Amino acid sequence: MYKKNQFGIELKQQIEGGYDVRRISNWAYQEAYTTHRTFEDGLYDVIMTVVMMEMGHEFELSEAQLLQLANDMINFEG
Repeated sequence: MYKKNQFGIELKQQIEGGYDVRRISNWAYQEAYTTHRTFEDGLYDVIMTVVMMEMGHEFELSEAQLLQLANDMINFEG
């Protein structure tokens, strides 16, 4: 099962590789549809938030917002 804290750690690594909406969105898509099959409750929706960033500026999260999301997932205690 893909856990929120694991996603948060990996998202943070993606951001540290450079804030690139398309690359991060594509990475999240791969995580959702090819890498993992089961998700901790609520995680799929979080991943889709990241995937949707590529759909238009109105869906983009800033680098600071993405880092906050990553930290929230890392510190999640469910």
